Amino acid sequence: MLIIKSEHRRLTTRVGNLTADMKTGIKKAWQEIGKDLKRDLKSSMREKKSGRIYNISGRKHQASSPAETPATFKGKLLKSMGYRTYGWYKMEFGLGTSYSGFLEKGTKKMKARKPLQRTVKANYRDINKQLRDVGIR
Repeated sequence: MLIIKSEHRRLTTRVGNLTADMKTGIKKAWQEIGKDLKRDLKSSMREKKSGRIYNISGRKHQASSPAETPATFKGKLLKSMGYRTYGWYKMEFGLGTSYSGFLEKGTKKMKARKPLQRTVKANYRDINKQLRDVGIR
């Protein structure tokens, strides 16, 4: 599984000062962040794309351009999307297909689509806001 790890830099420096309630709040924030990232990536993948049009088994499919998140065809990538929290200190967001690494990094013949990086970058302010709301500065 290709994973983007999101760890707040100052989180580990304040371990001694965290109460049980704060740790619970942080864990809930990670869960909300994971849900938001998953929802946003799904919606951006379902948007109309501007890439090349292919005829596959009598069905037209419009691919994504390098500046867009990947286009969906059978939904395998959408179904493999997920996030996981590890207590209060870490959350992982990723894609679990055999080709997700090619989409994120690109190949010799295809430029990278970077769906995970784009989604995290687009939600960066919201991620920081949710962590600040539970006391992480």
